[in-house]
Amino acid sequence: MKKVLLVLFLLIGAVAAGGAYFTWDFAVRPASKLKNEITIDVPPGATFHSIRRGLEAEGLRIPEMPTRLWNSFTQASRRLHAGEYTINPSSSAYQILNKILNGPAKSHRLVVREGTHIWDIQAVFAESLFRLPSNTYFEWIRDPKRLARMGVPKMSDPRVRPTLEGFLFPETYTYFKYNSAESVLDAMLDLFEKRLKPILSEHPWGATPEGRYKLLTLASIVEKESGDVNEQPIIASVYWNRIRKGMKLQADPTTIYGLMPLFDGNLRKSDLLAYTPYNTYRITGLPPTPIANPGETAIRAVVHPASTNFIFFVAKNDGSGQHEFSETYKEHAKFVDIYQKKKRSRSASASTP
Repeated sequence: MKKVLLVLFLLIGAVAAGGAYFTWDFAVRPASKLKNEITIDVPPGATFHSIRRGLEAEGLRIPEMPTRLWNSFTQASRRLHAGEYTINPSSSAYQILNKILNGPAKSHRLVVREGTHIWDIQAVFAESLFRLPSNTYFEWIRDPKRLARMGVPKMSDPRVRPTLEGFLFPETYTYFKYNSAESVLDAMLDLFEKRLKPILSEHPWGATPEGRYKLLTLASIVEKESGDVNEQPIIASVYWNRIRKGMKLQADPTTIYGLMPLFDGNLRKSDLLAYTPYNTYRITGLPPTPIANPGETAIRAVVHPASTNFIFFVAKNDGSGQHEFSETYKEHAKFVDIYQKKKRSRSASASTP
């Protein structure tokens, strides 16, 4: 009898010791002596068993039996989220698996700046983790359902193909590895409707989709013309004054847009004389579409412009991004002469060895 009790005691002790070791091995023991963090990729459909094999391939010790038991009790595999996870290799197996289960996953940023146009944004998506093909991107920005959702009007000029230019809200977007590029693009439209559409509606033109589209087009010109956001309400006033007087807008950025995507960075006199639907030296009024994606300040400037009599402005070309404004052509010509001479002088100095 004593022998039986002794054997039973030893068995219980062995089980207890084994359980304690399993617990220590899984929940306390560092998975590796490696010092640098490791990024683990969890693809859609992954299980904790496939993850364990991947972790071990990275040199992390993840004991199989405790992992199986833990997964069985918690049903963790059903709650996995695809993504990338940054792992501290000195953590225990349990801490590592719990980090993968509860996150946070590693995030990525996609930056869309104010004044970027559809070709700029296409390059941003192509160079991002998405590696979005250009044909997929342009199909998206020309999608009829999205155009209808944003109120893009039909183009009267058959040479102009409507896109979502103007509606791609400039912002820094956070996404995760297995998000789709389309979900980020749709988020741009969502933010536009949330942040910019209410501002456009403050203007009388904002009561209709066509009016909002014209305001957006004007805001895109103001965005491209301004190097200093503080000047945007004044620049907006110049264009509103020209529109009221029936004057041509004569905005270089619109002419450049008509040459896109083949514009080589050099605006020639022949370009200003050539007719395109976007050459505001040749057409009267606004171009048929926005020429960029304006930010909130440019939208506000167009909706609430400064009160001025200015109808001209010229860049100071001093690196400030600021302009000199004038009410008459005579005054404007004087400023053009002054600042163009300064520009030529600096160019000559820069090229002198």
